[in-house]
Amino acid sequence: MTQEFRIHWYPGHMAKAKRLLASKMAEVDFVIEVADARAPVTTRNPDLDELIARRPRLLFLTKEDLAEPEALSFWVKEYRRLGLEVVTASLIDAKSASAARALLRSWIDALRLRRGRRSPLQSIPGLRLPRVGQGAVQRGLVVGIPNTGKSTLIRSLGGRNVAVGAKAGVTRGLQWVNVSRDVQLMDSPGILWPRLESGATALKLAWLGCVGDGAYDREEAALGLIRWLEAHSPERLCDRYQLRQEILGSPGRILEEIALQRGLLTAGGKADRTQAADALLWDLRRGRLGKLAFDPPGDAN
Repeated sequence: MTQEFRIHWYPGHMAKAKRLLASKMAEVDFVIEVADARAPVTTRNPDLDELIARRPRLLFLTKEDLAEPEALSFWVKEYRRLGLEVVTASLIDAKSASAARALLRSWIDALRLRRGRRSPLQSIPGLRLPRVGQGAVQRGLVVGIPNTGKSTLIRSLGGRNVAVGAKAGVTRGLQWVNVSRDVQLMDSPGILWPRLESGATALKLAWLGCVGDGAYDREEAALGLIRWLEAHSPERLCDRYQLRQEILGSPGRILEEIALQRGLLTAGGKADRTQAADALLWDLRRGRLGKLAFDPPGDAN
């Protein structure tokens, strides 16, 4: 069933946004890539490597508070081993926002120091290098797939001007936000890779809300999530929905039980599986199923 699950969501505005991002790349001094800490591999867009090229990059793994700590620690170490600079953040309150600001400031200061030495490349006519003067405004581009927390990160870092919605891909424009006197960040639309996805990757993207609801069968996504929870964390599934142990192994019955418990019924009084699917997915995205790891250690997709 996992291999049969498919999504296909690459709206026209994403293709346009990708072209616009490419044109704006010359204006930025660094890139912040945002991914979901619960799925640090699945929620990274491989197409971004070509766009970012050799520009300095900081990988921000958001929603740290919803991620299983051991798995997250593995991926942080693995990415650092591969040469990526990576930090984690929860961004759920003022304290975590302050910590995120400190991490970004520390990284930018280190970047200034590294770039402060004159490079032989500066002698090449017409070649633009990132600004490094202490008084120069540093500009960064925030990129990632939909619903990983890009706009939330920018707001946490000091800006309040980004309109954020609950649906994937809501931020469609490119706009500069002043984070401090000498740092500006540009929020960007979430961009997915333009190919049909199926199987486990498609399920994870659907579960985490990285694709629009119309791009997949919500009931099939919920059944897949139930199977995953049965295999990896059955106690959380039972505790959250007060399920009897004997019902485990029957995803359809579990979905119907969730519907009945919550009074989600069709006009004929039967369990409404579609509404139950929406409720289950919403619980996951709001962190009501505990700390999870959809990309276990060593799983590079």
